[in-house]
Amino acid sequence: MAESYSNANPFERDGTPYDTGMGDQTQSSTIDSHETAESAFQNAERGASEGLHKVRDTANRAGDRVKSSLAQASNYVKTMDASDMWGDVKELARRNPGASILTVAVLGFALGRTTFRKPR
Repeated sequence: MAESYSNANPFERDGTPYDTGMGDQTQSSTIDSHETAESAFQNAERGASEGLHKVRDTANRAGDRVKSSLAQASNYVKTMDASDMWGDVKELARRNPGASILTVAVLGFALGRTTFRKPR
């Protein structure tokens, strides 16, 4: 008579459990594996939480910097007139000629692309 094995549990023969010869080692190994997996999950969860806090803190600091820069720019525009601003632009160009040329080139290219488009 051929023995049939259950697909549901490899430790059953004809629907009844049989001894694997390993005794309590199998159950102990299963418990150890479960505890190891649970510990790994907790470590991953803790690491993800710490990473999320770092990202949030960095985003908050960046937002604060942007807010401060916008406030300074707004105050500058409110307190200066056009001739003062033009003088500041000329002084900036004198101190940083390379960056000024590059900025003008990029602005000119962008203006040219938006103004003179070829019809399709």
